[in-house]
Amino acid sequence: MSLTGSRDQYCSPPLPVLVPASTGQGLQISAQLIGRDGQIFYSLLFENNSQIPLDGFMIQFNKNSFGLAAAGPLQVVLIFVYSRCKFPR
Repeated sequence: MSLTGSRDQYCSPPLPVLVPASTGQGLQISAQLIGRDGQIFYSLLFENNSQIPLDGFMIQFNKNSFGLAAAGPLQVVLIFVYSRCKFPR
């Protein structure tokens, strides 16, 4: 038997839920700051719990006391019904 997938997929605890599906109109967002290779990343998980595919939405990162900012625009792809999309991949 072989396992495929990344170490993070099997060994990391679930990300904290920031926006539950009940208040996000079916879109649940979980996220956490993580350190990897001496850099800080924002690990994001988008889950579509609605009856329709989700597309065309934007996410805004506000200024913060740590000076963290997005390195570039976040490319969120179409999220199909009852599926999930994780960043960074």
